[in-house]
Amino acid sequence: MKILLTGFKPFGKNSSNPTLKLIEELKKRRKENIDTLNLEVVYGLDGEKAVERIRDTQPNLVLSFGLAGGREAVCLETRAVNSRDSHMRDNQGQIFTNEKISDGPLFYETNLNVEHLQKSINLRNFMISTSAGTYVCNDVYYQELDYIYQNHLNILCGFIHIPYIESNNGMPFLEFEIVYQLVSTIIDLILEEYDV
Repeated sequence: MKILLTGFKPFGKNSSNPTLKLIEELKKRRKENIDTLNLEVVYGLDGEKAVERIRDTQPNLVLSFGLAGGREAVCLETRAVNSRDSHMRDNQGQIFTNEKISDGPLFYETNLNVEHLQKSINLRNFMISTSAGTYVCNDVYYQELDYIYQNHLNILCGFIHIPYIESNNGMPFLEFEIVYQLVSTIIDLILEEYDV
């Protein structure tokens, strides 16, 4: 069993990004063969790096993580859209307005069994989301799914947004251990569902 986990470095006004701590803890605590990739929060480049790592290592499962400050729950994203559109600059200063990521389809759906996860995790700290936004998180997710679908690969792929893990100017947050346990449960359910 090979798993690729990706997270992002800090961006915008955030001095840290809890996705990095999360993927390192998952690698340390879980028994699977886990590879991690720290992304730069750069349009285009991050997705290319993720696809390159998928191509090189051929994991069974890819889970990418992003910080969604302001959300109150761990959110599994069902869809990646073919759009770059945000008022926030990436870490190279780039900003895009209503531009396509590629000549591919309008959107891709995750190949995870979302209904199974939703029924199995009946907690207020977990929710299914239909929008990964149109910032770099979505950019990476779209490129990952595009590569997997276009090449007909038997690789499961999902994206999970997590909230802050500590108080940040009054914004909602979840304690790290709650986030960790939820994500670990998601991984357990995926592995059990697909017997990979």
